[in-house]
Amino acid sequence: MCTNRRFACLIFLVLLGIVGSAFAADIQWDNSGGDRLWRTATNWDLNQVPTTADKAAIRNAAVQGPIIDSSTTAQAAQVVVGDWSSSSDTLDITGGSLTATSWFVLGYSASNNGTLTMSGGTINAASTLDVGNSGTGTINMTGGTINVSSRFGIALLAGSNGDVFLDGGVISCGSLSISSAGAMDITGGTLIVNGDATSTINGYISGGLITAYGGSGTLNVDYNVSNPGQTTVTANTAEKAAYPSPTNGGTGISINADLSWVAGQYATTHDVYFGTDSTPDETEFQGNQAGTSFDPGTLTLGTTYYWRIDEVNPSNPSSPWIGDVWSFTTQTGTAVLRKGPYLIYPGVNTQMTVLWQLDASESCTLEWGLDTNYTAGSANVSEYGTDHQYKYTITGLTPGEKYYYKVTVGAGITTGNFLAAPDNSATNVKFLMYGDTRTNAVSQASVCAGMNNVISADPAYQTMLLLAGDWVETNAETNW
Repeated sequence: MCTNRRFACLIFLVLLGIVGSAFAADIQWDNSGGDRLWRTATNWDLNQVPTTADKAAIRNAAVQGPIIDSSTTAQAAQVVVGDWSSSSDTLDITGGSLTATSWFVLGYSASNNGTLTMSGGTINAASTLDVGNSGTGTINMTGGTINVSSRFGIALLAGSNGDVFLDGGVISCGSLSISSAGAMDITGGTLIVNGDATSTINGYISGGLITAYGGSGTLNVDYNVSNPGQTTVTANTAEKAAYPSPTNGGTGISINADLSWVAGQYATTHDVYFGTDSTPDETEFQGNQAGTSFDPGTLTLGTTYYWRIDEVNPSNPSSPWIGDVWSFTTQTGTAVLRKGPYLIYPGVNTQMTVLWQLDASESCTLEWGLDTNYTAGSANVSEYGTDHQYKYTITGLTPGEKYYYKVTVGAGITTGNFLAAPDNSATNVKFLMYGDTRTNAVSQASVCAGMNNVISADPAYQTMLLLAGDWVETNAETNW
């Protein structure tokens, strides 16, 4: 009887041991192996490289942090860099990969500092990655890729600080959150956020939380152009041309469209390259000019064009500054847009009228929604008047919301967006106003580019535009 009990107890203890070995371990980095390589088991306090069942803890600042190189496939459930007792810790990634099946934190508590230096390789965070949890986090990135399935956060909790220096490589995330104690500076790298995050990104840019080249450069923000269904952010140096019109990657562009851009900081003239070659060079060179707009003439329907602006200043030894290659595709319908689409506010804050004019009759549809899926409504729009004019008043809008619309003319598509008028309870509104228009195309392009810059920096200005008057046909006093 007693023997049986002892045998049962022995079985119970053995089972406990088996179950206990499946529990996740808190494996701490100590670099006992001395080579700083993540993949070396003796560099961890349990003589065991972390698995997806473990927390990889880089803490205590007692030793140099680990290196993940091209021969390493690292993994853990959680990763923390900078944890416990006034710790300042590091993680260097030069190649290979690191997968965190749960969260990833740099700078866990108030007295902790965690720094990630990345020149290659890949990080995959299945949940969140926080740069500064309650402590201080820093990312110095010159290459590689960081993929975060959910939130990429910078300094979200009280008392935290976070800095991301995206000098190269790609950070791709489900969403982006930055507090006033956080910052991201982009130079040679790329930020990609899932969905339409343009309003969020532009708000961070306006607040100085996302900068380019330490604040001296310009930022390019696009949705559904560089990456389908995603918002992409890149940076230009201040010397390069920026803010192209038509928008880079735009479709359904009128065959009568002119090109315009915002000049680089030191440019005195501009070399214009334009054509159908995706790598414009001397064959596509259109000449050097002083103005920031260019008339390419009547374009071909359904054609993709590529263009580049090189900024020139003969007195500067760094000139010319080679521009980025931009592209757009013209509309494919037989009718050509002569005017618009443009908007007129009908005086009701749940409505907006969209208008356009063609050079011939054509089947037209209008779609709209809270994103570029355009799921809020659609309508077939008929011609009115005697000069191929079209208009439709969208109703049922939510005051103050941003809406996207798409006009389809035959097979051609033109898109745009607007903010619905403010709610009746609104106490303030931002808007733009200008006047004395004349007919100088260069001045007009400069004014339009300037307004687009203001809206890009602060989307709240995308409400209404007031024209003060003095709208004349020429510089003489001949009123239209």
